[in-house]
Amino acid sequence: MIRLEGISKYYTTDANVVMGLRKVNLELKIGEFVAITGESGSGKSTLLNVISGLDKYDDGEMYVLGEETSYYSTDELEQYRKLYIGFVFQNYNIIDSYTVLENVMIALALQGYPKEKRKSRALELIDKVGLSSHVNHRSSKLSGGQKQRAVIARALAKDCPIIVADEPTGNLDQQSGEMIMALLKEIAKEKLVVVVTHNYEQVAPYATRKIRMYDGEIVEDKELKSVEIKEERAPIAHYQMNIIDLLRFSLKNMYRIPKKSMILLLFTMVSILSVFLVYSNYQRSNSENTYYGYNSVFTNLHPGRLVVKKRDETPFTLSEINRFESMNRVLSVSNYDLVNDLSISLFNEDYGRQINPRSLVYFDDAWLVRGRLPQNENEVLLRDWDGSGLGIDFELYLDGKNTSVDGYKLTVVGYYRDDLYLYGGSGEIGFFHEDFFNGPKDDLSQMPRIMTLFMMTNQITVHQENNAKDNVIFKSYYYLNSQVPFNEIRMQIDLAQYIASQLGLDVFSPFESLTGLSVTSILPYEDGTINNVTFKETTLSSSSFELIEMSLDTAQALFYQAPYQITLNTEDKFDATLVLDSISSDYYVVYPAGASESSFANVLTIGLLFIMLIVLGFVYIALNLVQKNVINSRKKDFIIFRSIGASRRDLVSILYIEQVFYVLFGFIFSYVAGFLIQLQFKNVVIFKYIIPQMHFWFIVIFVGIGLMMARKFSVKLFGKSVITTLKSEN
Repeated sequence: MIRLEGISKYYTTDANVVMGLRKVNLELKIGEFVAITGESGSGKSTLLNVISGLDKYDDGEMYVLGEETSYYSTDELEQYRKLYIGFVFQNYNIIDSYTVLENVMIALALQGYPKEKRKSRALELIDKVGLSSHVNHRSSKLSGGQKQRAVIARALAKDCPIIVADEPTGNLDQQSGEMIMALLKEIAKEKLVVVVTHNYEQVAPYATRKIRMYDGEIVEDKELKSVEIKEERAPIAHYQMNIIDLLRFSLKNMYRIPKKSMILLLFTMVSILSVFLVYSNYQRSNSENTYYGYNSVFTNLHPGRLVVKKRDETPFTLSEINRFESMNRVLSVSNYDLVNDLSISLFNEDYGRQINPRSLVYFDDAWLVRGRLPQNENEVLLRDWDGSGLGIDFELYLDGKNTSVDGYKLTVVGYYRDDLYLYGGSGEIGFFHEDFFNGPKDDLSQMPRIMTLFMMTNQITVHQENNAKDNVIFKSYYYLNSQVPFNEIRMQIDLAQYIASQLGLDVFSPFESLTGLSVTSILPYEDGTINNVTFKETTLSSSSFELIEMSLDTAQALFYQAPYQITLNTEDKFDATLVLDSISSDYYVVYPAGASESSFANVLTIGLLFIMLIVLGFVYIALNLVQKNVINSRKKDFIIFRSIGASRRDLVSILYIEQVFYVLFGFIFSYVAGFLIQLQFKNVVIFKYIIPQMHFWFIVIFVGIGLMMARKFSVKLFGKSVITTLKSEN
């Protein structure tokens, strides 16, 4: 079975070279029970390690079934141990966190024993060594003799041709030692059993052959009993663990060390939540800062507002509005967008105020200091700055002409904090119920629900002589003027020309001096109320802003039937960014707070990247310390797996899979903990600003950190021979 020819083994110390084995010649066969004895340091354990493939030899040749082994690589030695060798050690080398049954079943799994038969086979072997009553006991709870019997059952489970035992009774009492020897003797009928012992008298009744070592040489090789030499048998077939076995093995390892696993999961969860908090608060800060500023076109600069208009100039249908309302992160839709940018005047006998309408979807309940939130269309929430009482009714006027909107009153039902700064153009902000923005009403004169015929903000590129490009943004004020004829809209000439060009009508030269401009627009109204609209230059104002006037009848005919321009209300800039990027090219979309039609790049800025790198650095250091301690505490287990035949590839795969599981479970726990924290503390933001893609990349980053540490550990684990590493742990 095994033949050694001139085997030598050297050990190098700081200043000396020590001979472990010296020109050893030996042949061992199936059916023998070989006792190797000798004084401490004589080389008996070294010989056993070479025979079992735990250690390499330096000179000579060892043959297994006639095959040379001197050229074996580390992987090939692992395969040799896996296919040929079963181990019984003095220090048991049993997986303490596993039960007796699991210790035996792992040996069956490593050799590819049929899954459905593993448990019954393991129970059969456990019964054979007399441990049936301890099947489900943790190995750490067993006595020394019971541990050694469990190890023998594990060795038998491998069904390999060679069993090697290093001082198997060294830590046992006399009775337990004799029981172990009897078991090994029984095994020797079908296998080659090699036992190293310093107590030959205990082994003598069972041994068929005695080998005595001295100073690295065999000084005695004596046959004690004649035995029937069994026919040499092939080893068990090579088997590589499949992914199901690897996953099961990894989960079992985590489950069997619950305290260590929970500590690692806790640190992973805290690390993930820390990264989420840093990222989310950066995004929130970046998003909230947009609200404080000035835009010459829009009054409502809330960072969550998006203005949308169809490119084909047709009105929005109810199904389209419903589709926008159902979009992820859209809180509501204001059907009549222009109301968002109209300044309206409120008057009664004692008070007068200029306010800019805002939707309640932007309001935080924490801002409310008195009263309640508006529940109806004609209720409003104002700033608490003058101590006025609740329930005051105001008459509503349009800005500019102070044209009274007869019969419409607003009731103040609540006040928000006076120290809350919200940019509101020329006046303060009034928060309204959504019905205020969504009409239409039976009598349009009751509300300023006037829509633009074109996109409210359009950027015109003016080519100057030096070929520079200037962006000119038109702002339009809309007035209802009963003196303007029906079907006529008055405006400044530059704006009229631009509207004409946007509608694909006649384009007039901006350098041509004109006293008036008339263009015809065929509008898609089914009832044919208006077939054309005349645009005329107005001389009502010399303001740099653009003024538009029309009669109420014209406005009602143009805009009553359906909205042409709407506002999508989201919570902040971050949400607006995501919604903007998801809207199709069939629509014009303007982001008032950013005054840009372009999509926002969803990438980390340099500042965020720097912060994230710092946080990830701390996370890596913390996780590295915890994982290092957890993995090192299991170092011996992995060495035992190696000794009983687990391949490096399998063990590395198991280690990697465990790290992936730790990260995935860590993310699950962090989600649960994060949502509980957000329920308890309303101002804490953890997940809102993390889009699905970012969740994916965070998982990739944390998995990468775990795999880096696992690789670092595996390099150390497999950098030395099994016996060297095993000795350092014992």
